[in-house]
Amino acid sequence: MQFGIAMLIGLSLPFSLAESAPRPKEGDKPLLYLPTTVGDQRVLQVDSKGGEVIEWVKRVEKKGEMTVVYFGREQDGPALYAYGASPDGVFRISNGSFIYDPPYRLLKLPAKEGEKWESVSPAMGGAPKYVFKFTSGTEEEVEIPAGKFKAIRVEAEEETNGLVTRTTYWFAVGLGAIKIRTRYKDVERVQVMKSFTPGKK
Repeated sequence: MQFGIAMLIGLSLPFSLAESAPRPKEGDKPLLYLPTTVGDQRVLQVDSKGGEVIEWVKRVEKKGEMTVVYFGREQDGPALYAYGASPDGVFRISNGSFIYDPPYRLLKLPAKEGEKWESVSPAMGGAPKYVFKFTSGTEEEVEIPAGKFKAIRVEAEEETNGLVTRTTYWFAVGLGAIKIRTRYKDVERVQVMKSFTPGKK
């Protein structure tokens, strides 16, 4: 079953649940749509059956304007998943041992409703070639077990060997994808952030 782009990388929070995250003023640091403090922990609820994934920020590196965040997951042992956040958006860099070269963009900033982009991941290490097509949606209020958040919706299609997986992401400032809904053939899976605990700064 193809869920290649669905696992992305959610009750202490750095801002009010019911309000939009504050917009940066001139001279302020840009808003990043990933958790970026070592120790940040997200508990993700997979489907309504109560399955959980616990992930946390293990390492953070600054590469130019890109902040690279390495996530560990409780069930995956030493494997790390890398994502990048910058003023331009959010990028997927690696999935455990598989490195996306170049990284592909999950969120494009500043978000403009209806804007489209495409990315192709070359076949590497025995993995098939992936073709990704994205469309930016609007910012909307999303209610999940962790609370209510303002989040940008992104619609995505992944085509592999003629089969298409459709995924909808909702990205929130400082938290990443707080909700992911994936459809493959007649199967739908929903992942939501159950809780978020910030790491110590």
